[in-house]
Amino acid sequence: MKRDKTLQLSILRQIEADSNPMTRFERFSRNYGGYDDTNTPDWSDEQAYNIRLLIRDGYLRSDRVSDAPWLGTGSNDEDPYAETYIGLTSAGHDLLDESSVLLRAWNNVKRNWATVFVGLIISILTSVLVGWAEFFAGAPE
Repeated sequence: MKRDKTLQLSILRQIEADSNPMTRFERFSRNYGGYDDTNTPDWSDEQAYNIRLLIRDGYLRSDRVSDAPWLGTGSNDEDPYAETYIGLTSAGHDLLDESSVLLRAWNNVKRNWATVFVGLIISILTSVLVGWAEFFAGAPE
């Protein structure tokens, strides 16, 4: 599997749009041999991999719940004994804000306002001077 920034941004947007602050990610149960199983019923394997990367990088936080009244003994996939929930961190919100195209353009202008301003002034002055030169000296033939 590989990191997919576009998929990561869509995951962050999906979590942000959810009405709950925390979204279910993993369910823990025991298989027939008594070993622990972890599954991600609401996410594909590629999404789950990228979610784990987002958690590791600090854009998502995870909380494992094992004592909620709706959880059972974990005897099968339909009766998990624990679940992991994920939610956005401040860094995740910042990443979403920075990913907006218009916001990136505005931040670029704010960062480089002097260069943008000087370039704009030079462009305007050049146009005015060329117009004056054509008016007073005549257009070149």
